[in-house]
Amino acid sequence: MVVTLSDLTALAGWVMGLLIDLVATLADLAAKPISDLVTRQFADLAAKLLMDLVARQLVGSVAKLHSYLVARHLADLGAKRLTHLAARRVVAKGKVASQLSGLAVRLLLFKSATKAE
Repeated sequence: MVVTLSDLTALAGWVMGLLIDLVATLADLAAKPISDLVTRQFADLAAKLLMDLVARQLVGSVAKLHSYLVARHLADLGAKRLTHLAARRVVAKGKVASQLSGLAVRLLLFKSATKAE
């Protein structure tokens, strides 16, 4: 069985989308009125940790393993998805929207930085 770069890119894109959806779900959980403060803080922390994973580990690993072209593609895909998620949450959940927008900006900056190389 031969695995091509496009197969790996598709798999990494799927994993990134899955992680972004998980972050959005956790963000929704954190935004709901929860009487238990510990649960809310855990959801916030988990969302932040997953955002860092998406921003640094996954994209960085793909860049190291394959090429900056693949990483830029994933960064673009992630930024578009996160921008869409942030736009949907802008009114009701300002804090979550700003976190998602911040990650989208970081991904776009990563993409810009790798273009220069």
